[in-house]
Amino acid sequence: MAGNRAWIQMGDFNSVRLTSERLVGFDAKAADEFNDCLTYISQDDLPSKGFWFTWTNKRGGSGDNKSRIDRVIANTSWMDLFPYAEANFLAPGISDHCSISVCLGTTNLKRKPFNFFNFWMQHPEFEQILHSSWSEPLEGRPMFVLAAKLKRLKGILKQLNLRSFSNITRRVIVARDQLEIAQQQLFATPFDPELCRKEKEMVCHYIGLRNAEESFMKQRSRVKWLALGDKNTSFFHQKLCAHRARNSIQSLHTTGGTLIEDPDAIKNEIVNYYTNLLGTPFSARVDARSQLQEAIKSQIPMAAMDQLGLLVDEDMEL
Repeated sequence: MAGNRAWIQMGDFNSVRLTSERLVGFDAKAADEFNDCLTYISQDDLPSKGFWFTWTNKRGGSGDNKSRIDRVIANTSWMDLFPYAEANFLAPGISDHCSISVCLGTTNLKRKPFNFFNFWMQHPEFEQILHSSWSEPLEGRPMFVLAAKLKRLKGILKQLNLRSFSNITRRVIVARDQLEIAQQQLFATPFDPELCRKEKEMVCHYIGLRNAEESFMKQRSRVKWLALGDKNTSFFHQKLCAHRARNSIQSLHTTGGTLIEDPDAIKNEIVNYYTNLLGTPFSARVDARSQLQEAIKSQIPMAAMDQLGLLVDEDMEL
């Protein structure tokens, strides 16, 4: 519908996608048709926060009904431009629909963790690079040697990726254009052996890059159930955009109810929350253990404690 242009839509679609999006009267056929339509136009829901149900009939009681018929959808071109965007469904106020705002988000500029991509193993130099790096000796304890070799290999694989696969989608486009030019030249002079050889090499090069691109998109999108081979690159790319957006946290409500959006403040709030959830510092636990032992001594007679100690000693001897 929008071609390759970035495209976003929001509002009341008067249909739901999942059973959890309507309290009463879910229409499975209508949901399937709506999902098929979104797949056909290559659009998907933007990650969202706020109210789950976006519409209510405000009747209350047994006649009350709620559903999630308002949404924000976008195509992959738009998600590429704003990979960390999210929709916010706000309180409806006097309306029967929630209002919607879209936050474009901020790009995380911190260094990304290292990822091993399966298509590297298809490179003709991969086995030689792996053997050469791993067989080079290092001195030290076994765990140090293992960690040092992995770190060294990581740098070499990064260089391989930069040299042969960086900006993979652009490389596929360039290889396809070069193949088309070679085939046009071969069409003009079909018996030229040099052009025949060149065209064959470009076909292999183009197929290799396309397979690498599809493998890259599949691995990054976390889609496990769809096999490679059908050139589902656009599908995997769409899932990659959705997965990347879902994994980002653009805002967070603190335990006190305050909304924070600064990345460092969000990180500190998460660390503090789980620190308080999982326990107190070790020194505090030691003090609590001493207090517990004192409380036990005050409740159990000394003779009984001595008897318990004898039982423990007998178990240890067994």
